[in-house]
Amino acid sequence: MSPESTPVRSLAAQLRRSFDDSFARPSLSDRIAQEDFLAIELGDGRYVLRLAEIAHVAPIQSITRFPTPLAQLLGIAGVRGALVPVYDMGAWLGLEAGGAPRWLAVTGAAPLALAFPAIHSYVRVPQGATARADEPQQAASRHLAEILHHDGRAVPVISLPSIVAAIESAVQALPQARVA
Repeated sequence: MSPESTPVRSLAAQLRRSFDDSFARPSLSDRIAQEDFLAIELGDGRYVLRLAEIAHVAPIQSITRFPTPLAQLLGIAGVRGALVPVYDMGAWLGLEAGGAPRWLAVTGAAPLALAFPAIHSYVRVPQGATARADEPQQAASRHLAEILHHDGRAVPVISLPSIVAAIESAVQALPQARVA
């Protein structure tokens, strides 16, 4: 064995050990708090939803429509064995229809779903990548109180709890039906 091969073997063993140990340490992304969003197309723009506020996302199979005094209520749909009311997400934001809704975001706060036309992408960013939006001027803007800064864009964050609260308030304000 030559004297030169021992340092090479030692260096190789050291590099191998360092490489193996790197998998045992948490990655940088595990050490930095992350926040997950779903980027969606709604109206003529892009918005994001916090995944923490969504129980699940599903394609729309069918919506059973019925007469209702609440214009934003599209009907009911079966999602994972449960019937949930389906509301037009864009209508709660005061947006013009930007295509037929194809997806449902079932909220984690209440058993209801919000319909929207398209999913754009999944976004994971470091926590704190959102900022408060300027003071909302319109009633619908209260559902867009934050902005996500990602890839050089400022994207409005839709607050699902805010929309759920508005739905609950609107439903409570409806006149009670009388059953004879």
